[in-house]
Amino acid sequence: MRIAGFALLAAPMLLLAIDMTFSHRFFPAPDTTEAAVGTTIDAAGSTVTLYEDVLTNDGRAQRRRDLVWSAVFAGAGVVALGFSLREILLPRPVLVADERGLQIRIFGGRKSPVDLAWDEIADVRSGILDTPSGPVPVLSIMPEDPALLPARPAGAVTDPPWLHLLADDWDRRPHQVVPLIEPWLRRSRSVEIVEGPS
Repeated sequence: MRIAGFALLAAPMLLLAIDMTFSHRFFPAPDTTEAAVGTTIDAAGSTVTLYEDVLTNDGRAQRRRDLVWSAVFAGAGVVALGFSLREILLPRPVLVADERGLQIRIFGGRKSPVDLAWDEIADVRSGILDTPSGPVPVLSIMPEDPALLPARPAGAVTDPPWLHLLADDWDRRPHQVVPLIEPWLRRSRSVEIVEGPS
């Protein structure tokens, strides 16, 4: 959803930059006036004055303004398009479960993920969270120690004792992820009793 938003934002920015610089179909062109630039002789042998549109003083200022804004829009459009293409072609996992525990990427950018060992996790479940933009599917994680909850995560909501990972743009639904995590969680809770010499 967020990636599509960046791509949709990039397209009009790039089109507006092109329009402001070259075509002026949607954005008004700078002010011009007709000026004589030379003469020529027509087929009848008469001298004809050639006119050309040239920028007025205001038009030159408008042209400079248009070039600055088109550069801003083009730069922002290229960055937004590049970000969306990178996320599509080289996606970074939000959640990784392995023998060490869960690695959760909830701070955005290139920041390190939050690492929770299996014995630091009390419970994992799926659900729906009511947000200002409507209900959102979530994967909810309850750490053993509430101090392990991150303060101001991105893509998640801290609601002690729970951390709700917003999963509206995941490739799997949270209710499909929980059964994959639970075996790791149960394995960390297994207790082995060995009979020793009495």
